[in-house]
Amino acid sequence: MSNDTGRATASAQAVWFDISSRDPQQTHDFYSRLFGWDVHPMDGDDYAVVTAGDQPPSGGIGRASDSSPYVGLVPYFPVADLGLALERATTLGATVVMDPTPTPMGKIAAVRDLEGNTVGLKES
Repeated sequence: MSNDTGRATASAQAVWFDISSRDPQQTHDFYSRLFGWDVHPMDGDDYAVVTAGDQPPSGGIGRASDSSPYVGLVPYFPVADLGLALERATTLGATVVMDPTPTPMGKIAAVRDLEGNTVGLKES
């Protein structure tokens, strides 16, 4: 594998996930029953974090609207430099669908790849 010094390195393991749903309560119920997840609302009915037993939160389920940057499941991968990762992604043909946004878990952004898949980036 070549060493591309302009590449924004990322782990191949997702560090967070978001599921954006037009019916978050239905989505909470489905995944709770499927996996036994505990769902903890944070912002009323608009966003909840997901845990499994006494583990720390590993993802969230939020309400999607017409203005949401994406609907569905999005994995978030760690990057050392969010700006560099976004620049690299757009150079490769991706579209930024969520600009860098501060959250309680750190600064995040999302891109849509050439096939239409949405991928989240989390600055580590």
